[in-house]
Amino acid sequence: MKRNEEFLKRVKDAATNDIQREAIKSATKRLKDHKEEAYVLLDEPEKLRSEASLIKSETIDNLEQYLEEFTENVRNRGGKVHYANNSTEAVNYVINLAKEKKSKLVVKSKSMVTEEIELNQGLEESGISVVETDLGERIIQLANERPSHILAPAMHKTRFQVAELFSKESGNKIEADPEVITQEARRSLRKNFLDADIGISGVNFAIAETGTLILVTNEGNGRLVTSLPRIHIAIMGIEKIVPNLKDALKLLQLLPRTATGQKLTCYTSIINGAIESNDSNREFHVIILDNGRRKMKDDPHMKEGLSCIKCGACSSICPTYKIVGGHVFGSTYSGPIGIPWTAYTGDANESGQFSDLCISCGLCETICPVEIDIPKLIMKTKEEHIENNGQSKTNLFIAKLDSYSELASNIAPITNIMLQNNTFRWIMEKTIGIDRRRPLPEFHRKTFQKSFKAKSGPKENKVAYFYDVYANFNDPDLGFAVTEILERNNSEIILPIQKHSGMPLFAYGNIGMAEELMKFNIKSLYSAIEKGYQIVASEPTAAYCIKKLYPEFISSHESKIVSENTYEFFEFLENLEDNGRFNDDFKIFDKRIAAYHVPCHSKNLLPTKPVKRFLERIGFEVQIVDHGCCGIAGTFGFKQGWEGYDLSKYIGKELFEHMADPSIDIPVTESSVCKMQIEQFTNRTVYHPAKLLRNAYKKTLI
Repeated sequence: MKRNEEFLKRVKDAATNDIQREAIKSATKRLKDHKEEAYVLLDEPEKLRSEASLIKSETIDNLEQYLEEFTENVRNRGGKVHYANNSTEAVNYVINLAKEKKSKLVVKSKSMVTEEIELNQGLEESGISVVETDLGERIIQLANERPSHILAPAMHKTRFQVAELFSKESGNKIEADPEVITQEARRSLRKNFLDADIGISGVNFAIAETGTLILVTNEGNGRLVTSLPRIHIAIMGIEKIVPNLKDALKLLQLLPRTATGQKLTCYTSIINGAIESNDSNREFHVIILDNGRRKMKDDPHMKEGLSCIKCGACSSICPTYKIVGGHVFGSTYSGPIGIPWTAYTGDANESGQFSDLCISCGLCETICPVEIDIPKLIMKTKEEHIENNGQSKTNLFIAKLDSYSELASNIAPITNIMLQNNTFRWIMEKTIGIDRRRPLPEFHRKTFQKSFKAKSGPKENKVAYFYDVYANFNDPDLGFAVTEILERNNSEIILPIQKHSGMPLFAYGNIGMAEELMKFNIKSLYSAIEKGYQIVASEPTAAYCIKKLYPEFISSHESKIVSENTYEFFEFLENLEDNGRFNDDFKIFDKRIAAYHVPCHSKNLLPTKPVKRFLERIGFEVQIVDHGCCGIAGTFGFKQGWEGYDLSKYIGKELFEHMADPSIDIPVTESSVCKMQIEQFTNRTVYHPAKLLRNAYKKTLI
């Protein structure tokens, strides 16, 4: 697969733009923090998320029925409904209506879908002026840019840049003060509301039972656009349908909370047809757009993407988005959900290209208010892309990680010398794209699997240890630390036959290869479970794959049972302690500060922080270091240049600065690749918590 140099240049330019990066980082952090504060106020937020997910999935399953009901009710209220199969049909309907009514000016409010179909360009080419009336959208229009975020389209702009745009537009010097800018926007827009013949809005929710539209904004411009012009055109995707007001209100509890951290936005407008007036020329039109959505619905792997309520939260938590922003994506829908959405509503090749920006951390799923499995949608998008365009040499190499690791281990002394050789690393970079600046782990000829000797005798706990690639080939001592702790906690241990967890395959869209690997591991692990063993994984990513991805991609009884009986190592210890079966005969390390980086896949799996619990048990004062992903993202950070290594440095920059603080005694993480990343960019030793706990049992310091 040929690398797109123009795309990589966009990534580099965005990542190295300090002003833009700081603006995006500040905005996304603020949105994420506010969301967390707002969710605390809900009695049962997870229950509400599940209910919202069911509402959306049930609606999608019966979409045509609800669309028909909605259409009938809109028409009963005097509205006109037009179905548009694609963007051309939608744009032409608006243009023809504007020409019929001799309209020269259109005002708009809150509509991502009109950006998707490029309505503004179509109207302007037909001689019809268009004015965006919401502040963010107006800024973008003046800058002649696409939105950079689903919720906050101008979040990448500083107040100085915005002031410059309004100064140029007005011909007067506008101060870089938010209040002054807002007042200028209001002043400049006021006449447009009065002069416009047509107002165009988006739709957040369309209620089938009554033909009602709900529009959610934080500015009053939405109400002006839908009421002052004599013609109101609402443009919506087919996915905006909800069955009834009760369902819509449940979604309304989540949308503002997830988007901006508000319990309710300043303006939630409920629209039932045209504004009642003595003016008989008032009209109300609804355009219902397909534009690839039905194709998404008909794909069983992708249809849940239609549940998206466009809150933008997945962008605000995405480690890559926070560095490069939305414009790098090159489409209307940026960020994680933008990858599958662009594949169906826009350019599939474009979507496949920027899908490489996804580092497979899985954080987007944890924040989605309607529980969309966004990582899975992205994986399927990547799969289709590589089927059509081929796979990079780097991804193909990394996909065979276990085979190459075994070979490297068999000739370990030679391998380790070669990996330190500049010429050999240059060759690796040129031929397979592994960045030569990335230190690679050493290999051991005496692997953990070859060296481990199980202790005989009956035990209370029966554990099948999934050690994965790193603990086997690169750090056998980690495997021994884990098994020694398990043995001290009365556990009989076996090592089931296993391949690697499969994460590199999932990450790069090699789903076919992943399925073969999963079937192998599931068969082996299920056999162990049948014999009474529980599966314990010391690598968080391995636990994530087995517990979450395996049953999603392999729908079988065996996969379900394996998932239900797999535990992350410290999760397993936590269960022992909760049941009074944990051995606490260890030394206490008093008055030491441990900074704990929680790996992304641990965040996906566990609401609690069992690692923190056990570090505190052995005497550490624990700081949870929450700066998101470290950047290496499995094997992403091994790849060359701005499609890997260089970008990974920027993603993890804040984390490195924190971990380098000399007041921290012990940097800690249980992910092997996070450890590599933090060690390289802090020049400090990072400890696996299992090794610290093992040493506590041995009553020795690190």
